[in-house]
Amino acid sequence: MSNVFLANQLLILYRIEIMAKVFVMHGEINKLAQLLGVARKTVSEALNGQTNTPLARKIRKLALDRGGVVKNNTYNK
Repeated sequence: MSNVFLANQLLILYRIEIMAKVFVMHGEINKLAQLLGVARKTVSEALNGQTNTPLARKIRKLALDRGGVVKNNTYNK
């Protein structure tokens, strides 16, 4: 793995930790909820940065792995 790739991965993880919003395609919230066995509301709150529990971080990471996009005022205006 290149240093640039590793740096990008660390930046993504940092953005997840600071409760960044993660935007996903239509219908993806339902899919994430089913995959993780949680309520749609739990996924929605995690993706909107309203919670920062270990589960919320897991939801945000999975959303990014499945094509979600981070939106955070500090990085992506």
